[in-house]
Amino acid sequence: MTALNHRLNLPGLTASNVNLLLFVNEHQKVTAKTVATQLAINKGLVSREFTILTNNGYIKKSINVNDRRNTWIVLTVKGQNACHEISQLLTSWWQEQLKKANCQNQQVLYSELNKLASSIIGTSLKPQEK
Repeated sequence: MTALNHRLNLPGLTASNVNLLLFVNEHQKVTAKTVATQLAINKGLVSREFTILTNNGYIKKSINVNDRRNTWIVLTVKGQNACHEISQLLTSWWQEQLKKANCQNQQVLYSELNKLASSIIGTSLKPQEK
């Protein structure tokens, strides 16, 4: 996270709220409660970070017209562009780390990490893209 903070060149984004932004990107339309529950973090923290992300134009909030008790969180175009840039930064950073560690067989590493994730969260990771 520290390395990501040093590489981020997007106003108003930190490693903390980047995780929330990426979560919204993966789930398209969510509530703050869903994010807090799924990421196992305090809803107050999620709300504060969403306020920052909204003020900086990365997300927008919209009231659910069918159930006015829920507010949907969705990415703006700026948020989508930021997610793309963040994904590139993370990919680049991980490639550097794997190269430094002289990790020759990334398939084996992925397989082992998938086993670890399965034992921790009870489900497999998404299949690796070719």
